[in-house]
Amino acid sequence: MSTNLTKSSLVCTFVEKKFLEKVYSNLKKGFNVDINKIFLFNIEDKDKYLITYKVSLDYEQRKDFKKRMKNFIYI
Repeated sequence: MSTNLTKSSLVCTFVEKKFLEKVYSNLKKGFNVDINKIFLFNIEDKDKYLITYKVSLDYEQRKDFKKRMKNFIYI
């Protein structure tokens, strides 16, 4: 089985408001996510957002994604 197979996944990530721009930058530069296709949900009474987005990654990129992105869930 080839490890170069690209797989698309819908992902959600919990982000503290103070780190939102950093996460956007990481997604755009590191994983080629279109910032205009990130959906942002405010978590009421919390200083956090839930963001959802789609990533298309090969095997090595998925390993890197798991290391660099925190508080994420594949949907």
